[in-house]
Amino acid sequence: MFSKFIKKKKEKALKGGNAKVQKSMKDYSKEDFFVKKVETAKEVLGKWGLPKDLPANK
Repeated sequence: MFSKFIKKKKEKALKGGNAKVQKSMKDYSKEDFFVKKVETAKEVLGKWGLPKDLPANK
């Protein structure tokens, strides 16, 4: 019974987000640290891919 409650809560969390983008915040997407992390992530995903049991976001 508790596991059904947790499952429903996780499903709700995955359906959508309430994120708000603030235009006044600094954009960190071009910082060296984050650029290196993205490159590393692309290499790993290219080599190993995503897990098959990962739920698809639609």
